[in-house]
Amino acid sequence: MGGRHVVVMFLTTIFACSSGQEQIKMTLLDIRYGESESTSSNQYQCHLSDPDESATVTSLRLGATRRTDKIPDLNPAPPDAVYTVGNFPHWKVAFNQTIQSDGAFGVFGCEASVDGKEETLVPTIRMRSDAEVTPANGLLTQTVNIGDEGITITMQTTRADTLGWRKGGVHQSAFDAMSVYTMPGPVSVDDAGIYECLITGERDDARHALHLLIVRACPAYRWGLPDCDKACDECYNGGVCDEHSGKCVCPAGFMGTNCESACGDSNTFGDDCTLHCTPETDKPYACWRKLFCRPHPAGCRCITGYKGFHCDQTCTEGTFGASCLQTCNCASGVSCDRRTGSCFGNCPSGWKGDTCQDFESNTGAE
Repeated sequence: MGGRHVVVMFLTTIFACSSGQEQIKMTLLDIRYGESESTSSNQYQCHLSDPDESATVTSLRLGATRRTDKIPDLNPAPPDAVYTVGNFPHWKVAFNQTIQSDGAFGVFGCEASVDGKEETLVPTIRMRSDAEVTPANGLLTQTVNIGDEGITITMQTTRADTLGWRKGGVHQSAFDAMSVYTMPGPVSVDDAGIYECLITGERDDARHALHLLIVRACPAYRWGLPDCDKACDECYNGGVCDEHSGKCVCPAGFMGTNCESACGDSNTFGDDCTLHCTPETDKPYACWRKLFCRPHPAGCRCITGYKGFHCDQTCTEGTFGASCLQTCNCASGVSCDRRTGSCFGNCPSGWKGDTCQDFESNTGAE
């Protein structure tokens, strides 16, 4: 037995249909996302948060990222998701040493189901450690909104050979020899999907870059399909508004209705900040070098406080959060905690909150 292999041209076939029910609270933790060829602890885990611990989880591969006309199959389905009891019960998808060459390379995921909630898919991207093409900004997923303009996917390569692009497995000849893929015109839901950037003629070597573009089916700050006639609440700290429910989906390391509360260190994650990469309390940075993926439309990020393709670089001064994508909002000259965003001092005049994120409408000014 094994997981499913879902061949899709565009991920809109997965995300577009929704009953409007709340998504299942799940976080995918990928241990070897940047070392798909590894024979040690090569696995990803799917962790469920209260009250969804009883959900059933299955594994799957999304699309084909190498040729499909070879035997044996270069895009095999992943192993089954197995429920594992330990310090933190979870569903584990373990690629063992007997899996065929580069069978753990590609786009995979966990799909969870439980009565009364939307069937929920969380994808992850897995690449080789010796990839010859990689994302220039270190990010494997990108979330955009319908109608956004000027959206690009930028890659970098260690070789001088000609690059080529594929989208949903289809060759995009208009972008041959380019390191930047630019969306033509305003973004539409059909732009969502798996993008590949590779050395021409070497797709089967699995040393190319993968990128998952997630498209919210509403304009920015709007939700409520099909008309998108409702305004999203503010989602702080990198949270993203789900266009189906209007709820904020938080990145790993933050929780709360508006993602306003930080878990506090780089060893804690989950919708209620009760999950850990290790139960050892003296290892507050245990989640570094791991990838955390959340339900649509949040995508995948490093744990808060870290960035880079391998999630092993600490945030630079003035930034914080998951993949260091947030900017500190402290008083001039004051730095913030790279994991929580909390200021080591005062907020700017007129601002308040844990990360100085809330504007005070009444500051006493006339």
